[in-house]
Amino acid sequence: MKRSFLFSPLAVGALLTTASIAGAVTHVCPNPATKQARPIPMGVSIGVSDQYHTHCGSGTAGIVVSNVHGEQSILSNNHVGADDYAPYITVYLPDGSPYTINPYSPGAVWSQPGPAYLNCNNTTATTDGVANYTLAVPVVGGQLNLNEVDAAIALVQNQKVSPTILSIGTPSNQIVTSPSLYMNVQGQGASTCWAEYQITDLDYSHDEVGAQGKQYFFDHQINARGVYNPATGNTPYPQSGDSGTVFGTTGSCFGAVGVLWARDLNNTAIMSYMWSTMAKLGQTQVVGQLCSPTEVATSSLTLAEAKGNSGVPEYTLPDSMVLKPAPDDQLPFPSSLPPSAGFNEKVKAVTDLRAALEGIPHFWYVTFGHKQQGLNDHSIVVMVDKVTPQIMDRVPPSYEGFDVKIRVYKGGFPGLFPPADMFPDAAKPVYIDPK
Repeated sequence: MKRSFLFSPLAVGALLTTASIAGAVTHVCPNPATKQARPIPMGVSIGVSDQYHTHCGSGTAGIVVSNVHGEQSILSNNHVGADDYAPYITVYLPDGSPYTINPYSPGAVWSQPGPAYLNCNNTTATTDGVANYTLAVPVVGGQLNLNEVDAAIALVQNQKVSPTILSIGTPSNQIVTSPSLYMNVQGQGASTCWAEYQITDLDYSHDEVGAQGKQYFFDHQINARGVYNPATGNTPYPQSGDSGTVFGTTGSCFGAVGVLWARDLNNTAIMSYMWSTMAKLGQTQVVGQLCSPTEVATSSLTLAEAKGNSGVPEYTLPDSMVLKPAPDDQLPFPSSLPPSAGFNEKVKAVTDLRAALEGIPHFWYVTFGHKQQGLNDHSIVVMVDKVTPQIMDRVPPSYEGFDVKIRVYKGGFPGLFPPADMFPDAAKPVYIDPK
């Protein structure tokens, strides 16, 4: 395959420099429907130009990566630019013919702006294309399938893409493999724009229930909560369109940590590790500057900026937290992780209890319980839209060794980014003990 470069690799070290303090980049928030001047930065909307695809595939262009051959690609989510989720879904076109909506075929054009922001039919591969889909890590549903990432890449088109991330700058060519608990991270999403989050769990297990009711199980995730911004009076949370956002260190040298792909039921962010994402996609470099990742030395970059600080002291992350390129300039990724302790047992309990309760009126599905929701990690939750005598009679207080709770919401299958009103108690979930 012909190599595709954003710019001459020889120019990277000469063009980019490292600042000593954070806070030098202005936060911007463009309309995600706006067509960006080429080459486009990262952190803007992106999607697939496909008039028949019901999902429409819009999300965020996360970061630029490359493989051992020097081919440079945009990294985003599988569900944004590939839809390689199994089992696949068949729909019917207006003429009655069947159409399998996933996956996309390699070569499908990723366009900017993302077509979902333009009613799914106003972008064209000719005028708006910036990259061509090449590879995704399949996401497979069912009890026996362990997923770790939701990721896809698209080979950049000549002179169409820049590695600079809006509101952040050019990332480091090093990545953070071992972030610390309660470490803050920043990212630029197409919908939320710039936001800061605090990591609350480094080995989070998550299950995702799609619009068709299919359930997918993920291990080894990062969970993070939004950091309150006194300047806006808001606490950010991931929104539809932010999928694919890459979060990283808050200092002037941005070291990628994780890739956002979903929101949990309590409005926290679910991210896959950057190192695992790149390894599974066969990508060995972040296209960026030669600097060591830094983190602000205050409790929050958001708070410091709200106070009017133009520069915030920062520190360089220790080598134990960072993965640096080897002498051949490739990142030497660690081995894949085995399933977390008890993960397979928890998946089995969720799957079995859902099957046992299927068909009961007002029951929807069963999901994982977490300490972030005020529960213990050895619990599962039965989701219902109404508590009835039959539900209280059929739902056990414990199941296959796991504590069981009941949560009431508006009903339906939430998908990756559930509507804001689907879980009115998202800020403080309310759980009911079965009898």
